[in-house]
Amino acid sequence: MKRIYLTILAVTTVSVITSLTVTSIISYAILQRDTYVDLVICSIVPIFVAAPVTWYIDRQRRKLDMALSDLRRAHEQLEYQANRDFLTGALNRQCFVKTVSEGWGTEGGALLCMDVDNFKQINDTYGHGVGDMALKLITDAITAAVGEGDLVARIGGEEFSVFSFGAGYDEAEALGERIRRIISELVFRPDGEGLHKLTVSIGVAFTSETGRFDALVDLADQRMYRAKTSGEEPRGSAGAIRRAAGRLIRSDFGCLPRLQKRVMQGNDGRGC
Repeated sequence: MKRIYLTILAVTTVSVITSLTVTSIISYAILQRDTYVDLVICSIVPIFVAAPVTWYIDRQRRKLDMALSDLRRAHEQLEYQANRDFLTGALNRQCFVKTVSEGWGTEGGALLCMDVDNFKQINDTYGHGVGDMALKLITDAITAAVGEGDLVARIGGEEFSVFSFGAGYDEAEALGERIRRIISELVFRPDGEGLHKLTVSIGVAFTSETGRFDALVDLADQRMYRAKTSGEEPRGSAGAIRRAAGRLIRSDFGCLPRLQKRVMQGNDGRGC
């Protein structure tokens, strides 16, 4: 309120001075007559006109500022909704694909594709509402596991993807194991009593293996389903992650240099 009073005072003062100056010039220089009455009128009129006009303009300006602020918020909300999965708040498929495709060229990285194990059983037994709760819990767990700058997306249904920029074999294995562990430790009681264990199967692919995003996704998907159906170790375990990555990740680090060379040559990296 103080600002508007100062604005009115400033505008009124400038208006009076301008009016007196112009009137004096016209009266003395052109009309050459006594201007006492003219000067009084020129002093009074701006006082009565400037204040309400300034107040009205300031009020309209404030309305415009509020409208622009509401428009910005609406735009941000629409942008968020366009880029996010409506249920979990993770990135949606379209935004994930665009962001990864545009950003991986400078530093590369690792793509982790994961699928919730036996999710249909949860929906069939407890209903889709409980299934949605499980998806939200898993999204929160994945988000807690990833590092700063990593992207988390719900690709569809019970499938999730993570892209870790600049991640190599060791980082991808550590990230996959961290995701697996945090999800397996979730407390999920769909009926309010019994504990239902949540697990995911994970497949990993690296940008060093291909220059196309669709091919990268295909590799990660194939390795994810290989981990899901292998049955040799718990789904999503560190060992399963190693095999799901086509043995690109190995605890035997003596094999790593040859694997890296094969990847650069376009080999899928299986075996030593």
